Amino acid sequence: MEGFLAHYQWLAKNSTKNKLRRYNVVPKHHYMAHLPDQSRWLSPRHAWTYPGEATVGKVAALAQACLAGTPSHLVFRSVLLKYRVAFQLRLTRILTD
Repeated sequence: MEGFLAHYQWLAKNSTKNKLRRYNVVPKHHYMAHLPDQSRWLSPRHAWTYPGEATVGKVAALAQACLAGTPSHLVFRSVLLKYRVAFQLRLTRILTD
């Protein structure tokens, strides 16, 4: 992983130097640097995606569902109300199981 990241960083710097900007170093590269150490103690299947990614995907889908017929300045309110209902339903299900 260290070798891959070093080569990728070289590509990014060289690309920027030549004004191409084709290789971006993004936060996931930092996360990738930790994967070899983490995999020693934890199976990748246990934490294949980062928790924030799953939450962002769910909230994005919820927001998309709230767009139809809602004025743009009220979309956030619609999203928050639906998220609150979903959270309450989930909490009720957890407490009753």
